[in-house]
Amino acid sequence: MSGWDKSVSVRSAPYRVAQKTILPTGSAPFIKAADGQPLVEIPQNAKIDWMVSAGDMKRIIGLHVEKAKAGQSTAVCLAIHEGSAHEHFKKYDEVLDHVDRLIRENKAVTLRYATVSAVRDQFLRLWQK
Repeated sequence: MSGWDKSVSVRSAPYRVAQKTILPTGSAPFIKAADGQPLVEIPQNAKIDWMVSAGDMKRIIGLHVEKAKAGQSTAVCLAIHEGSAHEHFKKYDEVLDHVDRLIRENKAVTLRYATVSAVRDQFLRLWQK
């Protein structure tokens, strides 16, 4: 989760989990998942949903769009907790509308919604190149 260690921030991207540390600073050998491929951590880089504003979340998304424009693969984890979603619906609606607009209007990089499994698969393919 963003902020629990200085190596994990709002700019963090998915990474393979090393056998000696769960932090992104680790290196091979990596922990293997059930499929024999490396275990991938997708950091909660948009912070905890109820702790930040819609503006904060949109700013974090913007940082990752800029990172992608610079040629770096990245992902934003929007951790929306179902137990408190009703309390913060307007904020999430604003953020998701922002993402929808970026998907429609941003031609510089590809933006899309994805499951954690799909993000993992994409990063595993990138790392194999």
